Amino acid sequence: MNDILNRINLILNEQDDNKIYEEQDEYEKMFKKKLKSYGVKSPDELSKKEKKKFFDEIEREWTKEDDHK
Repeated sequence: MNDILNRINLILNEQDDNKIYEEQDEYEKMFKKKLKSYGVKSPDELSKKEKKKFFDEIEREWTKEDDHK
């Protein structure tokens, strides 16, 4: 019985890990797309004001996408 429970637990943990990796990939794609829209390769290239706007947009878009999952 313990063996079955351990297998179930392992499968559930693997599924959680896969979901985390998928979300990380989605976030990275969104982040890179936003960088491209600003015409930079790094947020460090932005002024303080632009950087705040950039991260505000990232947060708003990620939260919006999260609401639909």
